[in-house]
Amino acid sequence: MQLVLGRVHVVGGGSPTAGTRRFVVIDGYRADGWQYGPAAGGVAADLVAPLLVVHRDGVTPVTAPLVSTCGAPEVELLLVGPVYEAAAQGLTSRDGEGCG
Repeated sequence: MQLVLGRVHVVGGGSPTAGTRRFVVIDGYRADGWQYGPAAGGVAADLVAPLLVVHRDGVTPVTAPLVSTCGAPEVELLLVGPVYEAAAQGLTSRDGEGCG
């Protein structure tokens, strides 16, 4: 599921009973990415959700295992600011991927 609210995208799946994990995501490699950091940090604190960084070409090696699940989707993501499609796809494709 993906919901777009202006420049804030909500992407997620799963349910609280399935062990849902939440993350706030920004593209920390954009020239203007720093502008979204303060807002994302505040939202992350309110949601008690870690702040993760992606880049233009996809998901960073540090972020990938945090958003990866085996089986049913369990990860909810709040993307703050513009995030490239490759990064958004990289995030959502890892949630509920194969268990092999």
